[in-house]
Amino acid sequence: MARQKGECVLVDVWWNEAVEGGSCARWSPFVAELAADDDGCSPTLPLRYFFHPGQTAHQATDRFYPNEVCSSTCTASVPRKAILRSCVVLHANIYRTHDVRGPPPLDVDRDVFPCRRSYHPDTRSLHSLSRLRCRLPAGCTVVKRTAGPRDLQQVWIGPGGVMLAAHTGEVAASVAAAAGAAAGA
Repeated sequence: MARQKGECVLVDVWWNEAVEGGSCARWSPFVAELAADDDGCSPTLPLRYFFHPGQTAHQATDRFYPNEVCSSTCTASVPRKAILRSCVVLHANIYRTHDVRGPPPLDVDRDVFPCRRSYHPDTRSLHSLSRLRCRLPAGCTVVKRTAGPRDLQQVWIGPGGVMLAAHTGEVAASVAAAAGAAAGA
């Protein structure tokens, strides 16, 4: 199946697996974007990886959506067989107000990810994204939600990527308490 540069996929190989020694397996499958057109013949494909928040260095007060990913400049060529299936990454502003429609095997509950930040592992820093240019897989469309904006519950990702608490404006205090308790542990 030929894909175009900018399409996102789920893969079972992390970009620096040799360095990490498999310690990132808990985040599999990994979200990545094709860094070049797929000619359908090459045994490997160049990918640009997204990080899950638990893989990033971030402030204890930072909040993330449960399925959020952060773009990066980390690239690697991976074997074609490492690609599990297509997925969709949308800027969080679009994700909140739009739905993705696509043919199977796209599962909109597990294969669509919001992204609003980029992560730079060399400097261990997160930066806000004003836009994101990922291509939709063949047959997918993005349509305005008729039910109104999606209510995105943010979560606090603690040390080691542990999701500690959901949070809305009403329960922000409990999240702060959980953060304090985790910091004291």
